[in-house]
Amino acid sequence: MKSSQQGIAKLWLILIILLVVLLGGGGAAGWLLLGKHAKPAGSEKAAATAPKRAEKPVFLDIDPFTVNLEGGDRLLYVGMTLQLGNEATQEFLRAHLPQVRNRMLMVLSGQDAGTLITSDGKQKLAEAIRASLLKQFADAQPALLVDKVLFTQFIVQ
Repeated sequence: MKSSQQGIAKLWLILIILLVVLLGGGGAAGWLLLGKHAKPAGSEKAAATAPKRAEKPVFLDIDPFTVNLEGGDRLLYVGMTLQLGNEATQEFLRAHLPQVRNRMLMVLSGQDAGTLITSDGKQKLAEAIRASLLKQFADAQPALLVDKVLFTQFIVQ
């Protein structure tokens, strides 16, 4: 009788181990197969509304500026090219070029000559110009992708 109880106990132990292995293997397989391809809720909608980036960089040349710097006794001559994320941004900025140039002029004329002669000052200026261009121009405008402001000419006198 004792050996039959031991046999039943071994059988139950084997069944439990087999069940744990099967459930663990099934869970691991599901995680591997579905985990890599699962998308967070709403990611399809976000991807559909996000502006598409161009495969090659898109550039918009801006005519050079000559501005009085803050304090009035120093001048800045600067030429720029905008690196954009897509052609829709390029078309929109071209159509609104007077507003683009006005925003740039306001940012440029508020600068200090001592700051602009440093590399860090130029980087901060580029980011300030970029930030000014990302603000809304019109009611019905696409999401603008302004990646970089590239200085092509830069003279402080």
